[in-house]
Amino acid sequence: MKKLFAFALAALMSLSMVACSSEENSENQAANKLEEVMQKGYITVAVSPDFAPNEFLDPNKEGQEAVVGCDIELAKYIAEYIGVELKIEQMDFQTCQAAASTGKVDFSLNGYAKLPEREENMECSVYYNWDAPDVDDGLPEHIVIVPAGTEENYKTAEDFAGKTLAVQNGSLQYNLAVEQLPSDVQLEYITSLNDGIMMVATGKVDGLVCAYDTAIGYCDNYDEIGISVFEFEYGSEGTIAIAQKGQTELMAKINEAIEKATAEGLFPQWKADAMEYAKSLGIDVEE
Repeated sequence: MKKLFAFALAALMSLSMVACSSEENSENQAANKLEEVMQKGYITVAVSPDFAPNEFLDPNKEGQEAVVGCDIELAKYIAEYIGVELKIEQMDFQTCQAAASTGKVDFSLNGYAKLPEREENMECSVYYNWDAPDVDDGLPEHIVIVPAGTEENYKTAEDFAGKTLAVQNGSLQYNLAVEQLPSDVQLEYITSLNDGIMMVATGKVDGLVCAYDTAIGYCDNYDEIGISVFEFEYGSEGTIAIAQKGQTELMAKINEAIEKATAEGLFPQWKADAMEYAKSLGIDVEE
């Protein structure tokens, strides 16, 4: 009788473990985000609003209305194309990527470059380009913000040997710094560009690796910083949206929206409008 009871108990525990395992597997499987978006009636986008003209804050507004920029216009366009409302969630740059890759938000826009590690771990959209086709303004794309008065000290990559530079972890600028600067350069990770700017201005680091368009705005607002003569070698094909790996249906819709906006020639106008808006707020960006 004891043996029979023990056998029954073992069988019950086995079934319980299988049930628990099935529940865990079900929970671990990502739900269809496109279906979720359609059911709930809105789509969430993660942005780090410290990257004018792509995404930045209007101090005269509140809530998600305060988050503006050309990436935000694209996010609104994507939501409208899908037929839902847009909800904007503000996070630091690294958290935006994590939130998108784990499905905590539906997608993210932050001037992302298409990098091998992103393609491996996330769904990446088709490229979208803010500039008019075949336009080359001759300006650098990625540079180092340095203390004012030291700009001429940094003309080559070797001039940064032994220096400490702030950079956002997981960013294109991080990859460029690792690939093109001397191996003894110390990289200090930051969560926001604003933090990096203050670290340069107060002498806590020797520089901040940054996109040129964004650097212009910061340098016009802080007399303590400037832009190095050195510029990174980089040829951009455009930027991308990112979402959780496996969410191919949602990304297909995002791609459709991007391609439609491209065909309508909306990107250069969105960028121009965002630049003018940033200037009206005292944030200068390069034309």
